[in-house]
Amino acid sequence: MRFFLPYIFLFCLLILINKCKSEDSYVKPIKFRQRILEQSTYYENDTINFTRCFLDFHELKYYYIDTKNIHSINTDNPLFRFFIDKTDKENAKISIKCQEDGKIKCNSIDLDEHTSIQFFYDYRLASTGCILTFLLILVGLFCLRNGYIYYNLTIAFYSAFSFILFWREFCEFLELLDQLNTKDATSQRVAYCVYLFSILTSVVFGYISMKIKYIRYFTFGYIDGLVISKFLYFLILDGIDSSIILKYFITELVFCLAFIIFWVIFKEKYPNITMVNICAISTYGIIFGTNLIVGGLPFIPFYILAKAAKVEKDNLAKMDKDIYDLMKGKSHLDIYTGIFIFFVLIGSYFNITNYKAFMAKKKKNISTY
Repeated sequence: MRFFLPYIFLFCLLILINKCKSEDSYVKPIKFRQRILEQSTYYENDTINFTRCFLDFHELKYYYIDTKNIHSINTDNPLFRFFIDKTDKENAKISIKCQEDGKIKCNSIDLDEHTSIQFFYDYRLASTGCILTFLLILVGLFCLRNGYIYYNLTIAFYSAFSFILFWREFCEFLELLDQLNTKDATSQRVAYCVYLFSILTSVVFGYISMKIKYIRYFTFGYIDGLVISKFLYFLILDGIDSSIILKYFITELVFCLAFIIFWVIFKEKYPNITMVNICAISTYGIIFGTNLIVGGLPFIPFYILAKAAKVEKDNLAKMDKDIYDLMKGKSHLDIYTGIFIFFVLIGSYFNITNYKAFMAKKKKNISTY
């Protein structure tokens, strides 16, 4: 029982963090549900202004504000500011308004009139994937301690997770290319069906991975390649000014294939390497799950869209600091890298130590259960 107390405490703590209080006792609190860190970082600071790109972390939407759809505006390049719209007290929401300074005037802005892309799969994961979220954290912590000893359980769970990640990436690319625009009812139904299909069949995929050895190498390779490629792409994104989405796809494809081939060749010949990799995957799962609850981890598709808008803007004229620069300054990637390395090192130590103790007991015919 003592072993599970930290996990129970963490579970309760995450639920408490997921609350959002309102200063106005007569207004129903805004239930952000997830991504609280982004919400507070971007919306509770009155000094943050932006030009054209607006990020709604609650709905996971990227907006491009078209000044032609703002009536009574007297400038082509207005500055906007976030605010909480409490017009509808039952459903208060995040919106924007012009930053008026006596010279710039414009009326209220209806975001439905502007171009937007919603990352529907991620939104569904954040809204309804609470079970997956807590499983990623709790199973991740367990695997950092005994992931290699309970190898089949580890393989089954993270194979299911990799299957979900595959469909998540598939939907993200379609949304980035504007081939899956969930403003359209048909597209929304398709996206929802894909989401349900991936969640339900991921369990089957996890079970198959325990039975068929080579599928587990796909699991290891795919998650490894995904993590490394996203990290690398985030670092080099500043220097990319053309074919941004294509280069993102190629980066992920190359790294995923390279790691899959690596695991197919080396298999499980070196247990220590496998243990370190289990810890790396577990740590990524913990960060991924925590991000779905409270946010904070850089969301690459937002960076890609913001970077594309920045390139377009810079080609037209130099303006004020944009949302891409703002996100870059608030990414805290160095902190996440430190957390990742720390957990991998701690987890590797526990896995290697516990596995040695497990094998020693097994050789002495001592019960290991």
